[in-house]
Amino acid sequence: SRPAVVNYNRSGQPTDRDVVVYYGSNDGIVHAVKGGQDNTDGNEKWGFVPTEFYNRFARMYSENPIVSSANPRTYFADGSLSIDAVYINDRIEGAGANAQLYVGMRRGGRFYYSLDVTDPDDPLYKWKIDNSTAGFAELGQSWSEMKVVKLNVKYPVSASAASRKVVIFGGGYDSPANDPATQGTATMGRAIYVVDALTGALIWYTAPAADATAPSAATFLATASMSFAAAADLAVIDSDGNGFADRIYAVDTGGNIWRVNIGDANPANWTVGKVASLSGAAAADKRRFLFAPDIVPFNASTDSILVGSGDREQPFDTTINNRFYMVKDSHAIDAQPSSAATESDLCDLTANNLQGADATLAEADRTCIANAAKKGWLIKLGTGEKVVTSSSTLGGTTTFATNTPVSQVSGQCVGSLGKALLYAVNYKDATSTIDFNSNGVLGQSERSTEKPGGGFPPSPVPVSIKIDDKYYEAVITGTQVINPPTSSIGHRYRVFWNMAVDN
Repeated sequence: SRPAVVNYNRSGQPTDRDVVVYYGSNDGIVHAVKGGQDNTDGNEKWGFVPTEFYNRFARMYSENPIVSSANPRTYFADGSLSIDAVYINDRIEGAGANAQLYVGMRRGGRFYYSLDVTDPDDPLYKWKIDNSTAGFAELGQSWSEMKVVKLNVKYPVSASAASRKVVIFGGGYDSPANDPATQGTATMGRAIYVVDALTGALIWYTAPAADATAPSAATFLATASMSFAAAADLAVIDSDGNGFADRIYAVDTGGNIWRVNIGDANPANWTVGKVASLSGAAAADKRRFLFAPDIVPFNASTDSILVGSGDREQPFDTTINNRFYMVKDSHAIDAQPSSAATESDLCDLTANNLQGADATLAEADRTCIANAAKKGWLIKLGTGEKVVTSSSTLGGTTTFATNTPVSQVSGQCVGSLGKALLYAVNYKDATSTIDFNSNGVLGQSERSTEKPGGGFPPSPVPVSIKIDDKYYEAVITGTQVINPPTSSIGHRYRVFWNMAVDN
């Protein structure tokens, strides 16, 4: 579970470290832990156990049945948390201040919980959504993190438009269909939901068919071709910078990229379109997306969608031909793709000829990139290699990670965690941007570096760092810091709190 960290700052003194860490765990508890580095920090404030977990503890206690392929392990609060924190005078305290937590369970179940944690010592239950809740029959395992954003929206549609905080999330993971190496027919998770963040009320949803139990105030849009589970986190953006989200990008386990336009105040006018269909007919080309796409402006009229395929639930699989993609889409708020892009619409930049010695091959790639009919590019990954993180683009460099299974060496006492690579490429042409080999040359072999120890690196996180009087940008994944080749920048990030210490 990826934790949510909140600095309440109730004393107004940063050195007080009024920090609380919230995280879910496979011990069946959503934990609240006092953050900080002092001797009194690190203690648990409280734990929340969803009622759905009550009947699972007996197996954990008795270890019966033993975990095996026939009896898979029992999961609990396995998903990521998100939080909506409202500060008044830089504090979460007093009238108007608020902190609300949203907890997904991933393999722990088909439900979400929301808790009011404005007072971290006195949490309050707010609401729950599960697949038996009216309008949510399509909800699969709650893998997709609830994204908290603002909409200028009519709810119900007969009301006047008003600013409203909502949570937006995908329909979830379909374990019976998605767990097998050969994907089955999905029966759940084929949806995108927009829900009132405060009350949990369903505002809008799209799915192949309407839910007969949905509340009358909810708006439904049929998307018949949405036939795969939307398990990944969604990318929700504010294209025009007016403070209200106006676009959603979603990916699914069938290799599709979806665009949802939500800028209109009337949910009845929202639209859904398929930007790309990147899974092939052959068994080896049945690609899946399990991580959120990264959206970056390409130019004034076009955006880039960056996403990699790979089924991290099948870490030892070597049969699927995985890729990393950049797909172009219109920047216009209400635009819809005229057709879904396929691999034939993309430039194959696997060989990185632009930084190679063959001028003819380099010119062919430049010609392809300049072709207005082309909708982006792709990199073909190696045998068994799969993208196991989301991507992050900073300073023109897109960072992501892959894993390739490695056979265990005879006599080796521990299992191999596979070969992990960290990639850093230019988002416009897939060229290398970082001199990983420290040889002073950016060439064909410089796109990636191997992570010691292998395994699945965490998704990269962009940060801004101040050293002396200068600001620098970096991307962090696990313990590794990647510095895109950008010049130092001025202060352009909002500061919520700061602590200066002398170590």
